[in-house]
Amino acid sequence: MELKIGNKKGEIPSLNGLRAFAIVVVFVYHYYFYSGYTAANNNTALQTFIEILHHFEVNLFFILSGFLISMTLWKEWSENGRIRYLDFFLRRNYKLLPVYYIFITISYMIHRVSYSMSEKWVATKELSVPETLMALNVMVSADNGLRNAWGDFVFLGNYLRGPNIHTWFLSIIEQFYLIFPFFCGFVLFKRDFITRQCILWGLYSVPGLLRIYIYLNPDIFGTDYETLVFRPTHTRADSIVMGVILMDWVVNRGDYLKKYLSGRAASFISILLPFLILVFINLKSESVYTFFSGTVRFNLIDFVYAFVLLSVIFFPDTFLAKGLSLKFVTPIANLSYTIYIWHLLLSLISFGVLKVLLPDLFETGPTFFVLSLILSFLFTLGVSWLIHRYIEEPLSRLFKKIFPPVSR
Repeated sequence: MELKIGNKKGEIPSLNGLRAFAIVVVFVYHYYFYSGYTAANNNTALQTFIEILHHFEVNLFFILSGFLISMTLWKEWSENGRIRYLDFFLRRNYKLLPVYYIFITISYMIHRVSYSMSEKWVATKELSVPETLMALNVMVSADNGLRNAWGDFVFLGNYLRGPNIHTWFLSIIEQFYLIFPFFCGFVLFKRDFITRQCILWGLYSVPGLLRIYIYLNPDIFGTDYETLVFRPTHTRADSIVMGVILMDWVVNRGDYLKKYLSGRAASFISILLPFLILVFINLKSESVYTFFSGTVRFNLIDFVYAFVLLSVIFFPDTFLAKGLSLKFVTPIANLSYTIYIWHLLLSLISFGVLKVLLPDLFETGPTFFVLSLILSFLFTLGVSWLIHRYIEEPLSRLFKKIFPPVSR
C-alpha cells in the first residue's frame, strides 16, 4: 500500500500530530505531580483530568516507535534482502545518544551535589524525631538512586531505579533498537505474512501474561509494581510489538484493511469502540497500581491507539487526521525526544521562577496551574529548540564523522 507522505523527509503528517499529542500529555501529567502544585492546592476537577491523562501515558510513544522503526527495517529488507545492523544503530543514534549522555551526566552531578548539601543540612539542623526519620528516609532513597545511576549509562534504567524518574522509557527504546533488527533479519522478515502475525501476536501476549502472573503472586514478587510491572521491558514491550503488528498490516495488507474499515458498520465500530474502551477504563480504574490498571489497561489503551493510528493513516482527509497534520504541531513532534529528556528539569526551573515572581498567584488554584503550565511548556519548548539547534545537531554531525555509516 502507498502511504500518503506529506514532506521530503518521507514522514506521515498525522503521525507527527500523534507524537506531539503524546509529548504534551506526558508533560502535563509530569508537571502536575512533580512541580509541587499538588502540595499547595488540590482541585477535584483538575485531579480527575490528570487521572484521565494517566491512562494515555507513554503507550503511544511505544506504538509509534514499533511502527516507524519496523517500517524502516522492512523497507530496507524489501529493497536489499538484508538489514545493515551497524548502519541502522548508528543512524538511529546520531542525534539520540550525544544529548542523552549530556543530560544524564548533568543530572548525576546535580543529584550528587544536592545529596551532599542535604547531608550537611540534616547533620547541622535541629529536627524533631519524625522530621529526622523522614529526612533519613529521603536520604536513603536518594543514596540508592545515585548508586544505581550507572544503569542509565548502559540503558538499564528501566530495571535499576536511578535518580531520573523518566529515563526508563528511553532505556526500553534503546534496548529495542539493539535487539529488534536482529530478530527481524534472522527470524521475522523471513516468514510469510500469516506466520509473522502469529509470531507477533504470540510476542504481544507475553508481557500481558507476565503482568497478570506478577499481580497474582505478591508473595513471590512483592508489591513494588512500579519496579516490577510499569518499567521493565519484559512487561511493557507489548505496546512496541503492537506497532510492529500495525506496520505489517498497513504495508502488506493495507488495501484489504482499508477496504474493510471503509464499510459503514466497520467505520461506526472503529469510532464507537475506542470511545467505549476509554469510558470503561476511566470507570474501572480506581488507583494506578490496582490489578486492572497494571495489567489489561495497557492492552486496552494499545487497542485505542491502534484504531486511531489506522484511522489517520487510511483516511487522511478526516477531521482528526487533518487536525493532527497541522503545521504548527510538526516542530513539537520534531523536538519530542529533546523535550522528553529535559522536560522535568526545565519545567521545575520555570515553576520555581513563577513561584518567586508571582507568589500570590500560586494560591489561586487551577488558574495558577493552567497559566504556569502554559508558560512552562513554552519555556521548555524554547529551550529544547536551543538545545536541539546548538548542541544536539552539532554533536550529531561530530558523532557522524567519528562513527560514519559503513554504507552510504
